[in-house]
Amino acid sequence: MKSETKRSAYHMENRSDRERIMQKYLYLSSCLKKEELFHEDTLFLLPGKIVLNAKGERTSSPLFDMLNADYALFTCGEYSRMFAEKQQDLRPSIDDMAQMFGRRVASRILPGRNDNACLIQNKGFVVTGRFEKELIAAALLVEKACRTEVLAEKIGQIRYLSPVLAEAEHAVYLMKYSKHEKEAADDRR
Repeated sequence: MKSETKRSAYHMENRSDRERIMQKYLYLSSCLKKEELFHEDTLFLLPGKIVLNAKGERTSSPLFDMLNADYALFTCGEYSRMFAEKQQDLRPSIDDMAQMFGRRVASRILPGRNDNACLIQNKGFVVTGRFEKELIAAALLVEKACRTEVLAEKIGQIRYLSPVLAEAEHAVYLMKYSKHEKEAADDRR
């Protein structure tokens, strides 16, 4: 019954809606391919709770069921896959991670409702965004932070930002930078 509802909803969409969805998919997938963050298990959540697989086909996934976001992405890169195997939270050791995610990116089996990023144990990560460029930036940032963790283990101790500083940087990002980016994205629509 559920799949029949999805199929009928898909057929009810007009052609321009399907083209808009495909344009978003092509943009997001091309950005991920350039950064080597696209693979056969990649999933996209687009506005309207539309879930697409790596081939651009509609599907469903429990990874996105709880999320409260317009855009979301499940994927992995070389370093995020290695770090996700450790089943540890990702703590900020770089300022831009603290700005976008706060004091940590949790390691879980499934993301929580308000997670803007989550490491999926032994698989990769989920990130959310309010618009496409924020989603891509979040994905690049998680991979960068995982690379920092993996490579730092080989050369010495990591110096993490304090949780208080990380929360402060995140609050400033949300109030100032992220607000301007969202307004600019809305203006382009």
